[in-house]
Amino acid sequence: MIHKRVCPQLFINMENNKFNLCVLPTQMGKTFVIVNKIIESLKKDDEQGRSIHFVFTMNSLLNNKQFSNRLSEVNDKYGDGSVCVFASVYKGCYKHIKKTENIFNESKTKTKDNSDCHWDMPRIIISCSNIKRFNDCFDAIYKLNEGTTDVKRVFVYFDELHKYIKNSFCNIRKHIETMNDFDIISAMYGMSASPNNIWSANKMGFWSKIKILQINDYRDNDYVGYEDINFICDINESNKYGDIKSKKQEYIIQGFNKTEIFTINFIKNTLVKYPNILSKTAKVFIPVNIRRISHNYIREHLFNCEKSCIIIMLNGIEKNIQYKNELDEIITIPLILNNGELGDLIAFYIDTNKLKNRPIIYIGFNCVGMGQTLITEKLGNFTAAIFGYNNILNDTMYQLFGRITGRFKNWKTYNSTTNVYCTQMCKNICCIMEKCAKNIICNHNGKELDCNNYLEPFSKENKTVGIHQLKNNFEIKDIEYIEFSNLIDSIPEVCKVLSNIFDSKIELKESGYFLSIDGYYISKYLKKYYHLKHAELKCENRLIINDMKNINSYHISNQNKTFKYIVLPVYDTFESKECKYCIMYSI
Repeated sequence: MIHKRVCPQLFINMENNKFNLCVLPTQMGKTFVIVNKIIESLKKDDEQGRSIHFVFTMNSLLNNKQFSNRLSEVNDKYGDGSVCVFASVYKGCYKHIKKTENIFNESKTKTKDNSDCHWDMPRIIISCSNIKRFNDCFDAIYKLNEGTTDVKRVFVYFDELHKYIKNSFCNIRKHIETMNDFDIISAMYGMSASPNNIWSANKMGFWSKIKILQINDYRDNDYVGYEDINFICDINESNKYGDIKSKKQEYIIQGFNKTEIFTINFIKNTLVKYPNILSKTAKVFIPVNIRRISHNYIREHLFNCEKSCIIIMLNGIEKNIQYKNELDEIITIPLILNNGELGDLIAFYIDTNKLKNRPIIYIGFNCVGMGQTLITEKLGNFTAAIFGYNNILNDTMYQLFGRITGRFKNWKTYNSTTNVYCTQMCKNICCIMEKCAKNIICNHNGKELDCNNYLEPFSKENKTVGIHQLKNNFEIKDIEYIEFSNLIDSIPEVCKVLSNIFDSKIELKESGYFLSIDGYYISKYLKKYYHLKHAELKCENRLIINDMKNINSYHISNQNKTFKYIVLPVYDTFESKECKYCIMYSI
């Protein structure tokens, strides 16, 4: 709890918090939960007012299309244009918009009192989760809040929010906090199977506690997860695959780093040891590493191991199917998803090109790591996966593992257990992360939680099994700095306020704490905001009051995020000579 001596207006009223978090294990149906929320809200439009829904999917057009394809019910009911895809390029069946102004299509029809024009706007806007689209959609929401349209309710949905919540260029947290106070905002939802870094590291503030979305129809009887997987771990992997001294000349030429060398060696040795992985009916997931050179290398290696392979490549450059014909020529089929699921499209090409009874291997990393459904009933579940990592964060590994999980236990094509060849670390991560996700839905459904509630399974695990240590294997959380309500006129007054907040004597001096350039003070701790080194800063870089709306805690340099407070010097205008001080603090 915040100290009693802190100003009362700094307390966060959780009852007025419109943000909800949907947590489910990977591939357990977060998308359908949200789609149902959208449809339920649309049904109340006549009673509660016209609604519009902004849906941010992962930064991939494949994911964008996949999500939109699940909303045909809305488009059928409300007509063409009711579901729109906001993207630079889109070739799907829904209306395509490129600019914010395209959302606000003013019709010629006047209202009954002839006071306002009717706005012919979509019901649902689906957008990729990148900087440009965030800014475009937030601009649209801010305009809607002005009340000049017939929209009365706005809903916002963030798929896989943990992936981009920390992006300092997007200011996602600050936008969510700002929109939370808008009358037009009815609710905001974040979705994630690995939500650890959505909470802040603070004991107070907007992100210290989050309300969990109530899911009343939770069931997992058809779900294939950790307990249904056959893990095959090599206990001696570090000695076999991580020895840099044995680095081959070809690795040097390719420029692979230590992590990539470990993964590549693990994959190659696993394929030698277990050749049945590439059997005729095999469906194998091998995500490799983040860099595309590792994808290309493993693809070539797989063709050398088994020339009948069908390689599904999914990365930022390539989204295609490759296989060899009777003449050993490589045939490439681009994957362009206009309808349905990606897995169904792949199944279609395999069928039409008569490629059955060949091993199918999926390769990628970021583009397959989350949001993408690879398993389809037509092809069945994966027969194997290879996770050769000795250094990987919990949420990254769990999202990769999620590509082989899902609700397919009742499929006719589900006839065998997936074999996962991995390091012990990877197995442990998959185990504990699924338990953390299930802990939320099973024990804290609909509650208001801090991060410790999410991490409860860690404390229940035996410290000797290698899982307890993984509690520190997450990305460092954001420090949620709270901005003091008023600007302070002098450093002595700043010291008094800080001493009052932290109930201990705090002393500051301008010299040493700020940069002094041509008589003006500039903060040392906003490198992410300026994108300049200290020596490159000029007096023109000093902060004025209007700049503060663009500043948030995530502009503060990483090495300074342990600071309990940051004091920023600001000026009323560029003509002002007198400096004032903004206090940002964390408890």
